[in-house]
Amino acid sequence: MSKIQTSQQRLTLALVSAVVVPQLGMGMIVPALPELAASLALSTSLAQDTLIVYMMGYAISVLLAGWLADRFGPRRVQIGGLILAVLGACIAAQAHSILLLMVARFIQAVGGCAGTVTARLIVSREYAPQQRMPILTTLSSAIAITPCLAPLAGSALLPLVGCAVYLE
Repeated sequence: MSKIQTSQQRLTLALVSAVVVPQLGMGMIVPALPELAASLALSTSLAQDTLIVYMMGYAISVLLAGWLADRFGPRRVQIGGLILAVLGACIAAQAHSILLLMVARFIQAVGGCAGTVTARLIVSREYAPQQRMPILTTLSSAIAITPCLAPLAGSALLPLVGCAVYLE
């Protein structure tokens, strides 16, 4: 296998990883919502509102990520977005209130979605025209499959880690 093929395979794997981050962030929390509500003494309905906040962050990121990528480059925006997504996830894991949890989930979504938008830009800039369709198909498949698998992964992890929100 040539050095170029190996490099493009690594890039493809990195892009697939980047596009599934926001889907994982959205779906893995679903099985934990009842436990989350109980640990924060909330109604399940209010705990579910974290999903709405997440979707708002996702939507705003779709609008901003392309503009930021044109200004600073898609790789920088993608790396910055992934760092922001991890930061949001870490804050969410330590949240002691619903307000902090919602802010953290918003940050997580804004950062995570940047990977979804910039991955397509990177494909258009880094791959030859005849290679783009298979890569975009792979990315779209990963985006389509992840929402099905994320709640399953979340429910499998829940007994092992429990709800990661701690009361003061």
